[in-house]
Amino acid sequence: MKKKRKWIFVTLLTLVLLGTAGSSDKQIAEQMPTEAQSAEIQEALQVSDYAVDVGSIDIPEYSGTDFYIVNNNVPYFNENIRNYDGDDFIYLSELDELGRCGTCMGQFSQAGMPQEERGPIGHIKPSGWHTVKYDKNIIQDMYLYNRCHLLMYAISGLNDDERNLITGTRQFNLDMLELEKQVYDLLKADDTVKVMYRVTPIFDGSNLVADGVLMECLSLDAAQRLSFCVFIYNVQDGIAIDYSNGESRISGGGK
Repeated sequence: MKKKRKWIFVTLLTLVLLGTAGSSDKQIAEQMPTEAQSAEIQEALQVSDYAVDVGSIDIPEYSGTDFYIVNNNVPYFNENIRNYDGDDFIYLSELDELGRCGTCMGQFSQAGMPQEERGPIGHIKPSGWHTVKYDKNIIQDMYLYNRCHLLMYAISGLNDDERNLITGTRQFNLDMLELEKQVYDLLKADDTVKVMYRVTPIFDGSNLVADGVLMECLSLDAAQRLSFCVFIYNVQDGIAIDYSNGESRISGGGK
């Protein structure tokens, strides 16, 4: 029988903007925790441990390749995160004043992987959401947008929490799945390993649709069998997206 995992949620209140990325003025909203539900977590990890300063990351414009390797594929987790040996936890930023998601991260293990099927999420309308369909010849599944989990349900058990769902293209969602599967497969295969996992949506200025997400992962085993730091572009080839509001049209290019 699996041991039931003790989840610890860190809640957030005060808005802090963490810089810009060159002329594109990329920003991420990160929020300050108040009273942690666990004194041990609060003592071991501080506010600055959770967020990554995306303003210092230079991400080129989309040019046809969905994945961009950041920091030589080494996650930005600081020493406090890398050396953390406490209970599994989840950290969720509160929505900012524009209703946008911020940093979501946590430590995960096999013991806490959900056993039940994921529930409906159609009632959630992330920032920039539009229900729009295109011809199958352009998008095989027809719908341009998915409600994309930042922390995947398969390891977090988070289903319809609006702090964990962003507006993402079908292409983007499938790209995220490629990295998510690596995390899931490792946890599913080894009940001793713990994984630190963080997903950060990056918005340009006051846009309601994210340019993409920075996905970071580090397995906390001696061999560090899984480690990555990758930006995934929120694009749909053949569709031009207005990232300020989520409107779209058919185009010859991607973004």
